[in-house]
Amino acid sequence: MKAVVLRSIGNVELMDVPVPTIRSDQLLIKTGAATICTSDLNDIRENPFGIELPVVIGHEGAGTVVEVGTQVKGFQVGDRVTTHPVHPCGSCEACRAGMGHLCLQMEHFGINLPGTMAEYYVVRQDRARCIPQTMDFALASLAEPVSVCLEALAQARLKAGDNLLLIGDGPFGVLIARLAVAFDLGRVVLLGRHDFRM
Repeated sequence: MKAVVLRSIGNVELMDVPVPTIRSDQLLIKTGAATICTSDLNDIRENPFGIELPVVIGHEGAGTVVEVGTQVKGFQVGDRVTTHPVHPCGSCEACRAGMGHLCLQMEHFGINLPGTMAEYYVVRQDRARCIPQTMDFALASLAEPVSVCLEALAQARLKAGDNLLLIGDGPFGVLIARLAVAFDLGRVVLLGRHDFRM
């Protein structure tokens, strides 16, 4: 299959790589869309996490299930899914305390798992969610960043009529501003410096 591979800092190539094989708790996804994130660009430019290279990049993706592991429940070939890039182990101290986002043995697409910028990628069944037949894969691939923005709004503990000031017109600032409309707030103000984003 074709995949976008970070071979070394600043060196990204479209390469032929083997189609991945799945474990019993995993799904093989035929990629419908994979988006690029600022963190992908940082990985390419600097590799700040010390990723072992080469690696298939990308962590935001959606597609169609083409193979189902023997222990998988709730998915079948042909399902349309979006996927979460973070795969907590489920058994370390942080995971047992309900804080999988702080997993001590975390796996992540494009860091220590092959990423989504390939014709096919593998996801653990608990990190996939079915999407409607009518949902565009490009939109579905944004499920993880949109979820991050919704969590930010939840953490703000906003009440109807509250005002919200967002400082920064990066992708997350713009997403949060758009999502905040549904929160029945008084005013939502986005402070930024890029006219095309404002």
